[in-house]
Amino acid sequence: MSHKLQVITVLIVAFSLCAIGISAQDLNEGIVGYWPLDGNGKDESGNQLHLSQSIGQT
Repeated sequence: MSHKLQVITVLIVAFSLCAIGISAQDLNEGIVGYWPLDGNGKDESGNQLHLSQSIGQT
């Protein structure tokens, strides 16, 4: 393998590893509410943002 190709390969691998580390985020950070769609409107995130159920248009 030529020297230029080795350098390019190393740079691509290093950039890819950095991009993976940057994109790994905590899924709970910044969450407003979590409604698991299990039949009720309770907010499971702990923020007490419960939904009210209505039938038809309001």
